[in-house]
Amino acid sequence: MIGNLRRICKYIIGVLAVLIMSVSFSGYSVKTEYMSDIVCRTFLENNPVVQGGGDGEENKGAVESVCTYFYNRFSPYAQVLKDAADRYPERVSIGEINTKIGDNNYILKRNTISENEVVKGDVDVVFGDGYNESIPASNDEAVKNENISLINELKQNMNTDFLIKNFYIVDSTTSVKKSYFKVKRMLNADFTITKENAPQILIYHTHGASESFEGSKAGVSEEGIIGVGDYLTEVLEDTYGYKVYHDRTPYDMIDGKIDRSLAYAKALPCISKIIADNPSIKVIIDLHRDGVGKAAKKVVDINGKSTAKVMFFNGLSRSKTGARQYLANDNLADNLAFSLQLKIKSMELYPDFTKPVYLKGYRYNLHLLPRSLLIELGDQNNTLEEAKNAVPPLADVLNSVLSGQ
Repeated sequence: MIGNLRRICKYIIGVLAVLIMSVSFSGYSVKTEYMSDIVCRTFLENNPVVQGGGDGEENKGAVESVCTYFYNRFSPYAQVLKDAADRYPERVSIGEINTKIGDNNYILKRNTISENEVVKGDVDVVFGDGYNESIPASNDEAVKNENISLINELKQNMNTDFLIKNFYIVDSTTSVKKSYFKVKRMLNADFTITKENAPQILIYHTHGASESFEGSKAGVSEEGIIGVGDYLTEVLEDTYGYKVYHDRTPYDMIDGKIDRSLAYAKALPCISKIIADNPSIKVIIDLHRDGVGKAAKKVVDINGKSTAKVMFFNGLSRSKTGARQYLANDNLADNLAFSLQLKIKSMELYPDFTKPVYLKGYRYNLHLLPRSLLIELGDQNNTLEEAKNAVPPLADVLNSVLSGQ
């Protein structure tokens, strides 16, 4: 009698778990969106009971099969997962990653994919709250004086509201928590590095296959953002003496097709391995070109050359309502300070070269190192020449901060 009652209880618990996972994987409920990860992990680590009988490895396999079924059924990435789940019922493939549902690696990889769930094709990141793209570009003495005035006032008042209003664009996907922006610490953080005979700077391209320029030949990486990365590598090495590891992998090319939505998930394990294999790397640059509307292109005159404008970019791992715990970033404070110092240095050296620092709601793999940086160099309306003209001043700004000048 007791045995039958216990078995019935196990079945009831199993059914409830399946219902919870169904809602969770469907994505209809914000509150339970990631509960499925917790359910799977709890069951796997505490003698799972979904099948009502058996234990040990047999029972774990049964639970993983159930998790796999519901993930494949309701996930927006069902097509990506389907083949691997059918062939390996106890494992699931996310991008190029094959891992067991329920363990910590699975949770990390699934949440990395969640970072891209809102990505549909090109992403317009220029039109943020409080930034007027119609302001004409200029590089005269008035702009320089205004920049110096803003910087001096920030250093004097150390006011967070002043900082956010004058140095940032806040995207509608996120919200600002003032405690993230400790002005004094951000201004005084030391990001200098010592040059050595080993890679110190990693440059890569999450969207290397899909980001080209006006007039560039389709499919020719040298004429897109990867080619600009080649030139930035050259200038940083030949002019400033840094050792640069340039990863030219187009992470948005998946199964022969461009898929920007999975690019960050695909890049994460690869970039993590490069860092693990090259512990001398202290700086990570994810180099992009921006995607904007069909408005007039944005250029600035630097040393007599028509030059694409640059925008530094930070992910806050934060929605409109609060922190995205599944995208935790222990290096967020340093990421923010690093981009701010680069923004300030560019304002001092090259007035109007950089747009305000853009803040958006996800993480964008910037959690890997304190000196992690995402750069939007130019946009699709700029020519390749204009984009490459931005490389020497950008390298100069980077060197100024990394050398403490």
